[in-house]
Amino acid sequence: MVTMGRNITRAQKEARRADLSGSGPTRRGESDAAGALSPFQLFGEAMLTGILVAVASVPIVTLPVALAAGSRHLTAFIRGDASPWATFWREIRAGLAGSAGLGLGLVALSLVFVANTALARTGALPGGVAIAWITGSVTVVFATAIALAGTAWDPETGWIPALRAVPALAGADPLGTLLFVVSIVLVVFLTMVLVPLIVPLLGCLALAMVAIPMRRGVAG
Repeated sequence: MVTMGRNITRAQKEARRADLSGSGPTRRGESDAAGALSPFQLFGEAMLTGILVAVASVPIVTLPVALAAGSRHLTAFIRGDASPWATFWREIRAGLAGSAGLGLGLVALSLVFVANTALARTGALPGGVAIAWITGSVTVVFATAIALAGTAWDPETGWIPALRAVPALAGADPLGTLLFVVSIVLVVFLTMVLVPLIVPLLGCLALAMVAIPMRRGVAG
């Protein structure tokens, strides 16, 4: 009986350490806060996620899958499920092929927007200001669609079902879609102001991909 009691105590201590670290899963019934036991823990995890998403996005075309995997990691962390970083990297490798096309499209639109903006400033492009605004709007819409698809992305099913779900996700939560637009615009603007901000901003964007759908129970 004494040995059994010691084993139970040791198991409780191990469960508490996993609970506090956010490595999950949490001890069911003892807390409703899941893995994120405090705003500081969640903030720290989001910043760490931003660093790893930035590292994974160095090839640029991997940005969509890096954000999707980062948001899945934060979802697991918040819910108190096991969320090792090995899973993050494994999911990126699994979604790499499908992400490349989206990443290339986003890069192409961004370059066109930058070029049109530069021409508009010189006055060399007739109607350059309007063209720059239109190009920028298309880029933001495309980026928002990627973010919405990222909330539904699963490494087993890939990007096609996630992209098909975008109209339904946008229609089910128009305000949430608007919040995604605002988030993306802020990320772009603040990065243009100070480039190193891209690292924490990517973490914040990954967190937004979790928080925006969750706020009305849109996420599964």
